Amino acid sequence: MHNIKIRYIFVCIKSQQDIYGQNKRKNMKYLLSQKILDRILSDNEFSLELSQRLKRRQESIIRAAKRQSNILRLPEQIAFYKEKGYTDDDIFDIANEKSAE
Repeated sequence: MHNIKIRYIFVCIKSQQDIYGQNKRKNMKYLLSQKILDRILSDNEFSLELSQRLKRRQESIIRAAKRQSNILRLPEQIAFYKEKGYTDDDIFDIANEKSAE
């Protein structure tokens, strides 16, 4: 009985992902701009405040910036960048996934 439930839930989740995959932005990838990444890596106070917001160590935030982690693109972090005076154009580099690969 539990196995059937798990399969049903998996199928539902998979179908939702396929539905959302039909979105117009399917081939677009919103990458964090180099300007933000450089500021995290070079500005100690900026990265410290960001790490306090995320409740993580500053070292892990710097490592996340070096590998361009998705954690730096969450809505809470985007709000933080906007509080610091950045616009959407400053925050994101929109790239086509096909050209990025």
